[in-house]
Amino acid sequence: MRRKALPAETRDRIVELLDENVPGALQEWREAHGELTLIVDAEKIREVCRFMRDEPGLRFDYLSDLTAVDNLG
Repeated sequence: MRRKALPAETRDRIVELLDENVPGALQEWREAHGELTLIVDAEKIREVCRFMRDEPGLRFDYLSDLTAVDNLG
């Protein structure tokens, strides 16, 4: 089943709110197949998650994936 694309204004608002409220946390974002991926500073992940859960304009209540990459050397 194909996902509906995230409206650009919604995506832009999420990115804007995160940048404004958790400065320096957002390192990069990508959108593919209707999903928005946020690359955030590992040291700020708790602050980002709390903000995205508690911000009245967002109210995210489900974390579907949290991953990490260890680039040895």
